[in-house]
Parts: sequence; structure tokens; C-alpha cells
Amino acid sequence: MTERKPPPFPIFLNLADANVLVVGSNDIAARRAEAVLRAGARVRLAAASIEPPVTHLMDSDRVTWLGRAFEPADIDGCRLVMVATEDDALNTQVSTLAQAAGLPVNVADSLALCSFIMPAIVDRAPITAAISSGGAAPVLARRVKTAVESAIPANLGDLAAYAGKVRPQVNSGISDSTARRRFWQQFADGPIAGHVLAGRMHEADALVEQTIARLSDGEDIEVVGEIAILGTGSGDPDLLTFRALRLMQTGDIMVHDSTVSGAILDLARKDAERITDDDHASAWKRVCELATEGQSVLWLTAGPPAEPDMTARQDCPIAVTTVPAAG
Repeated sequence: MTERKPPPFPIFLNLADANVLVVGSNDIAARRAEAVLRAGARVRLAAASIEPPVTHLMDSDRVTWLGRAFEPADIDGCRLVMVATEDDALNTQVSTLAQAAGLPVNVADSLALCSFIMPAIVDRAPITAAISSGGAAPVLARRVKTAVESAIPANLGDLAAYAGKVRPQVNSGISDSTARRRFWQQFADGPIAGHVLAGRMHEADALVEQTIARLSDGEDIEVVGEIAILGTGSGDPDLLTFRALRLMQTGDIMVHDSTVSGAILDLARKDAERITDDDHASAWKRVCELATEGQSVLWLTAGPPAEPDMTARQDCPIAVTTVPAAG
């Protein structure tokens, strides 16, 4: 077996207001520039001419075209260098100068000239995930990226921002470090996160206040269940939304119609308890009872999501998330 090389060391750079040199004006150069601009950098573009892939970047006051091709002095004052040209001699020259100056440099499609590798990025700002194959198989890194994107809510950044907002409140309200740790352990997977991700901010704020009060008084966190109602549409598992798949992987108990396809049921968490109930009134009562006991409950129905009547729904104190039917 071939000996494996040591993996690259993963690191996240602070590029806020830093100068980044981008050499080239093709589509790869454009993507590199866009990536560092999202990180707050200022781009110096070295290229003999402005080609269509980078034209739109000229509208940004954070992008400066040097008006000519690369010159050695262009790396001065830069924190990072990105190269994307088809000129092998130029690529080698820029890489050599950057590395001699101690600057991280990436040369597109030339691993040997790189001192760092561009990962596949999952952006849920301020949460960021970076996936790399060490340059050996970028296509596999992209597949992993797709899998990670499907597992992470698109609005996870909202949850991170909310955590930052309530952190001072938690720190001042809970003096015991162990109790604070219990709060944050419960925060990400508990009902507070569910409220935030569903946009129910008033409910989230109220629950944060209640939880802080309980922990500051030396009490334990009250266990609150969750209910998600999922419609499985035509029964084709390939048409389930990413949101539905995430919920199916996190539920403790799954109540479902007998007509929900086995292919869909197999996508649920393997250790989740399964209960079959075709009577929707009976199923809703059971779902509500289980959630009231602190369980995370999924109710799967064939076709559109089941809709309990308003009286029954009002009698259940648990917040409900409804996911539209798959295609």
C-alpha cells in the first residue's frame, strides 16, 4: 500500500481589510476574488486586461485593477496571493516570490506550486465548514460538501448569531460555570434552536429567559419536546427536501401512516422508535403526549402533511414545525 502523505493543516485566516493579490482574469480568478471578498478582504487584481469573468468585480470599491500584468512588487503589503493563469512560467514566478516572502499562495490546478489548498466551502456565516482532499481528489471533496450542506440548515447562521446575542444575558444570569455549560449543551439541539430556526423569535426569547431563571436558581433544565409534521408526497425519497431529511435524522420517535413508503422510513434515524397509526386523530393525540414527555417526535403522512384540527392543536402546548410535502 502506498504510504499516505500527512494531511494539510486546516486553518481559517482573518482577511478583514487585508490586501489579497489575485493574478489573472479568467473565471477561476473571479471565483478566487469573490471568495476573499466575502471574507472582507481587499483585492488587488494583476492582469494584462479585464476579461468578462472579472468585469463585474470592477464595480466594487474593494477591488483595484493594477492596470497591467503582474510585477514582483505587487506582492508587497499583501497577506495572501491567489494565481489563476494559463502561463506556467508566470505561475511559477509568482509562487516562488510569494513563498520566499513568507506569503501563503495558491496556484489554480498546480498543487506543486501551492503552499495552501482551496477547500470546498459550506457557508452558513458565521458558521463555515471547509472540506479538502489534500488536492488528491477535489471531486470527492465536493461530494462531501454536498452531504454536509444537506445536513446543515441553511439558516444555521441565524442560530449562531442568536447565540452571540444571548451570550451576555446567559453569562450575567447564570453565575455557575457548570450550569452555563448545561445551557449551551442544551441550546443547539433543544427547543430554543427549534424556535430560532423556525423564525419563532418571541418563543425563543421567552424560553431563554425561563431556562436562565431555572439554572440560576439551581434547578435543572426543563425537558421540552418537539413535533415535526412531514408530508412525504408521492413517496419518492429522492424528492424529500433537505429540511425533511434533517428532521428525520434527529427525531426520537416516528409516528407514520402505514402507506408511507419503506424507502422513506429507512432514511429515518436508525434507533428511532416507530409507531404506525392511520387514524390521524389518534396519531395526533399520541404525538402530542410523547412530545409533552420531552420527546422529539416526527409525524409522517403519505401525501401532504397531516393537519390536526385547531381545537386539538390548541390543546397541545408543544411548538409544531410543518414541512411541505415532497414532490
